[in-house]
Amino acid sequence: MRNNTNFRPRTPKFKKLFENKGGEYGTFTGLYSAESWLRENGFRSGSLDRDKYIAITKGEYNLPQKIHNFDKKDVDQMAGVIYSTDYREGTVEVWLYDDYKQQY
Repeated sequence: MRNNTNFRPRTPKFKKLFENKGGEYGTFTGLYSAESWLRENGFRSGSLDRDKYIAITKGEYNLPQKIHNFDKKDVDQMAGVIYSTDYREGTVEVWLYDDYKQQY
């Protein structure tokens, strides 16, 4: 799949939304909140690649940083994706492929 821009994630079994906080320091706050939540819950994520998906793994992140560099084996190792239509100012979604029970 290397350099393939047609990546489509699997259907998630768990979704969590992170709103952009806005204000003076509002740029990317939805993304930063999503990444923080992932770290607190044992997940890691790859790098932002403009308007594309960001890969999530359980435990240590050991995949290529950007999904356009993934091959099929890499895609199979993903625990989910981070998705937004506007990472800079918009809502960010975490999609996990397996059921996940959030700890409170």
